[in-house]
Amino acid sequence: MVEFVSVEMTEPARARDRNAGQAVPSSLILVADADLEAARKLALPVALCVGGAEGFVLEGRGVPADLVHGAALGVLVLSRAGAAAVEAMAAGWLARFGVSLPDRLDLSEERAGARREAALSWIADVLLAQRQGAARRAVALMRDMAALRREHEAMQAAFARLEAHAFHHRLSERKLLMALAPVEGSPVAELPSGAEMVQRLPGGSVGLSDLAVRIAEVPQPRQGVLTCRLESPDLGRELAEWTLPAAQLSSGWLRLSLVRGLEEDPVGLQLRLGWSGAVPLRLATAMAHPDPRFRPQTGGGTPVGRHVLAMEIWHYLPGVRAPASATGRLPDGEMEAGPGMRRLEARDLLRAINLDTLARDMTPVQGGGALLVHVMPEQVACAILPLPLAGPRQVSVDVMTRNAKGPVVEYAIAVLPAAMRPKRPGALPDFPEEAHSGWVRMKPMRAGQVTLILPDLPAAEHDLYLMTRLPPGATSNAYGWSGFSSVVLHV
Repeated sequence: MVEFVSVEMTEPARARDRNAGQAVPSSLILVADADLEAARKLALPVALCVGGAEGFVLEGRGVPADLVHGAALGVLVLSRAGAAAVEAMAAGWLARFGVSLPDRLDLSEERAGARREAALSWIADVLLAQRQGAARRAVALMRDMAALRREHEAMQAAFARLEAHAFHHRLSERKLLMALAPVEGSPVAELPSGAEMVQRLPGGSVGLSDLAVRIAEVPQPRQGVLTCRLESPDLGRELAEWTLPAAQLSSGWLRLSLVRGLEEDPVGLQLRLGWSGAVPLRLATAMAHPDPRFRPQTGGGTPVGRHVLAMEIWHYLPGVRAPASATGRLPDGEMEAGPGMRRLEARDLLRAINLDTLARDMTPVQGGGALLVHVMPEQVACAILPLPLAGPRQVSVDVMTRNAKGPVVEYAIAVLPAAMRPKRPGALPDFPEEAHSGWVRMKPMRAGQVTLILPDLPAAEHDLYLMTRLPPGATSNAYGWSGFSSVVLHV
């Protein structure tokens, strides 16, 4: 009696199974060794595969059992000896694959002249059933794929709505992740005209949304162009580029913003700075670094001093857009494609000028996050905030009196060209009606917002006036912690 492959095989059989040829017909018939010659005489249009103690054999070569399992149409029995062998095979097949043998056709009692016709009819029925099953599975698969696509599109649409909701309602903001501040007494890094400087960025790339370098002093004369390129050596390509004329540069932080946080794949990053101008560009530096790889380098790879560049790095959700800072510069070509809302952060508000002193001596509300324009009796309290963007179309500012014991306070905002900024302390300008929001009355600890929609403004520098006053008849400003926060510019 012929034994078919069982679960346990000898090591030579395993080796033969592993090394067997991989080319197997898409359809084949299993036969016992005792029935092989009789099956060949039927001249069937399907390959015959023999099972034995040493594995499966197809046309004299061994084939892997897993491939036989996938291609077998059924088992053909042509003799009693073959039938007995198939019974033994069924047990080994079940143990190995966990399923029963494919359909079998027993022609051991059929007369020789009718065997071929019966075998062909059986093969046709099996193939037809397989094709019909495959067609049904294909239809079901297409339906499942269509349903999956609809679910994916619905999920993408829902995420886009969520992103837009968070974006327009200012539910989140870019977070300052790392600040390498200038160190007192540290040398400046000079970038000569026509040269490049490369600074490796610290921290991870995932979610990076902004980075800033600090210009120690504005080059004089203000001629030339600064080119900033965010690169990934791991990817071998440039991720963003900023081209900034010298006339747009000022001493202090130069913030370079991306429209979206970088994607989830972590990569190394570096900032490549190129300068063309009449005099070198001087950049502030932070602490010294013992590893030359982290110091700024020339385009040729030579370290520039021992101190890293002063830098600030912000992060946001990977691949998600957030309102860019009003002080940030978007990459070349992204001004139109980028968000139309720009935000002034809490620290930007501290640049405000006190109308009473014409000095930058404003303070935040206790706890931070808002600029304190403490309401005053019998006069308008006012802070003047220089806007970093020319010609905003709309300005909205959150307001709140941040003490439950405080008085009712009226809030207003206005926008005027910077050229009209008062020259005398306490001299509040006369605002045109279209440049003034009107007064909004707020109870203490009640969150509110003041909005001003502006006509087309000239492309010049403008100031935002943040004003508070007591309602008519009120005299006490005790606990009048009136604050402005979350300034959003629509450009």
